[in-house]
Amino acid sequence: MKSVDQNNLPTHNVYTVTGEGDTATWNKVGAAWSHKDNKGMTQSISLLGLQTKLVIREVKDNKEGA
Repeated sequence: MKSVDQNNLPTHNVYTVTGEGDTATWNKVGAAWSHKDNKGMTQSISLLGLQTKLVIREVKDNKEGA
């Protein structure tokens, strides 16, 4: 079983990407954590002076869409 500190570590990094292919520039703007049920994640980002969290969840069915 993971310790409390390990559970709080990000599972992903969040980047903005400018350009394409080999000339693309990647800038790290935050981190993301997978949810315990593996059906979503929470992202914490800091970009252009805005610091916020985003929550992304798996779509359960087509009726739930955005």
